[in-house]
Amino acid sequence: MSSGRNSIGAAGLLLAYSCMAFPDAIGVVAARLRLDGIVSALVFAWFALFAIPSGLLCDRFGSRRVAVFALGGTLPAFALLAVCGDFRYAAAAGLAFAGAANVALQVSLPSRAVELFGVSRQASVLTLGLFAKTLFAMAIPFAIAAFAHAGDWRFFFSAYGVVFTAAAALMWLGGGESSCPLRGAASLAGVVEVARDVPTALSALSFAVGVIADVAFNLSVPDAVHLRFAMGDAAVGTVYIVLFGVKLPVTLLGAWFFARCDARRFFSASIAIAALGAFALIMAEGFVAYLAGVALFAAGYANVYGFVYAVAAPRHSSGKAASVAALLTMSIAGGALASPLIAAISCPRGRSAEALSAAATAALLLLASLATRLSRRFA
Repeated sequence: MSSGRNSIGAAGLLLAYSCMAFPDAIGVVAARLRLDGIVSALVFAWFALFAIPSGLLCDRFGSRRVAVFALGGTLPAFALLAVCGDFRYAAAAGLAFAGAANVALQVSLPSRAVELFGVSRQASVLTLGLFAKTLFAMAIPFAIAAFAHAGDWRFFFSAYGVVFTAAAALMWLGGGESSCPLRGAASLAGVVEVARDVPTALSALSFAVGVIADVAFNLSVPDAVHLRFAMGDAAVGTVYIVLFGVKLPVTLLGAWFFARCDARRFFSASIAIAALGAFALIMAEGFVAYLAGVALFAAGYANVYGFVYAVAAPRHSSGKAASVAALLTMSIAGGALASPLIAAISCPRGRSAEALSAAATAALLLLASLATRLSRRFA
């Protein structure tokens, strides 16, 4: 591939990662759409259903085509949300399509990074993609607030749709597919095979529980800011700045860390920090104390996927890497359980979402300790 096309493909890859930020700010969108308990399920349930099919589509048609299709397929969903967001079922359908497309991006973009830069540079490229994703996730609450102040917050979908369109165009112009060692093997049989290993299965369960905690926190932010602290949308944006502003450097530190030592021993310590933050969210009476809890929570959760992968991946041959990745991607569907669980919890202080986040983090701490101990004992 020529250097010019490689540069175009790299730009498309980074913009595509920016497009993946939409679920990270789903709490703000949920509050605006007033879909209550079904919103997170609509976005996250698809990870269980489409992870393996997306891998098979990449194998058949190439990761570039799958990514372009996913980016383009999100545009009608955004149009539905922008035009018909006041209608419950139309908004639900829009979020469902957006969530399904996000799964295809989650699966196809790592393979595309290998096509463009090779296996040796994949980790650094994906870290840069995470940087772009985090920046957009930080900006989304402010963008929504700005459009709301200007007259209609739903213009956000039109603006973000421009980013999706640009990413799809650059991705398509970035050149054709080449041999990709990460394709294939992401079949149901392959996923079942790696899941038979107990530490690997515990790793996937850990990630599912971690996603529940993360989504529950995300859904709690607007109510905490607006109702508990009587503050406006700018304060919601401040929470997300702290959340992603802490996650970004800690994630970059984790990328360096994972390459240099056995990170499994620090898994439980990281989640213990997150647990402190989660319980601080419940107890905080002032906004500054709440932000401190957010910072601890973000620091503890920043590298959960890396820790989970550090436990699961070394237990299998390189030929099973795609199956391990598919299993962990499917675990993101755990976020679909957040809203129903929040609705089922009755918290005396009206903080059910924070309570679920704290409880899930405590469960994750137990699972992380068990998975780490078993993976080291039966290495």
